[in-house]
Amino acid sequence: MPTTRPVLACSLLLLGCLVACQGKASTPAPVTDAKASTAAPSKAAEPAPGPAAPAEGPVADGGLSAADLAAAEAKEMAKQGPVAALQDDPEKALGAHLADPRWYRKTLFGDKGKVLDTKRTQADEQGRFSSLIRFEVADTTVEGCADHLQEAVKPEVPTVERETKPDGRIQLSGATDRYSITFLCGEHEGKVIAFVSFQWT
Repeated sequence: MPTTRPVLACSLLLLGCLVACQGKASTPAPVTDAKASTAAPSKAAEPAPGPAAPAEGPVADGGLSAADLAAAEAKEMAKQGPVAALQDDPEKALGAHLADPRWYRKTLFGDKGKVLDTKRTQADEQGRFSSLIRFEVADTTVEGCADHLQEAVKPEVPTVERETKPDGRIQLSGATDRYSITFLCGEHEGKVIAFVSFQWT
């Protein structure tokens, strides 16, 4: 019986180890909740809203704002020359009195008139200047040239003085409250030449 106690002691020790190991294996591992593990987005991580875009006013057709349309209209009027859009009522805008008269055009004689040259003088201290167009007029006479010019300016210059020079040239002169006119029709080398001029007053 001397070896029985050591064997019994070893058996008890081995049994205790097995019990301890089974206890650890039987302990279930903690279950992680998938929903809980998904972190909710932090409000602090959201980017701060930027400054609001400045309002550009009401948008008109074509995607242009009212300010853009006004600027485009002003630019277009500037390209048309001095107040071309105000010929129906020249009193509506500053500087409208400096718009060329309606009859003062390179097409004054239609297809019969050929423009030889044009001139404008420098403006004086009040901004006044004179303008001149020299035409060669076909298929007409000196008298016919003068008659045509007098009829062309009649709506604006109803009273025109007509003077025949000793050399056969005809001079027309007249005035309104805005400008004065001086026309001269004559013949040079068998061609009828017309000088059409006005000056702001």
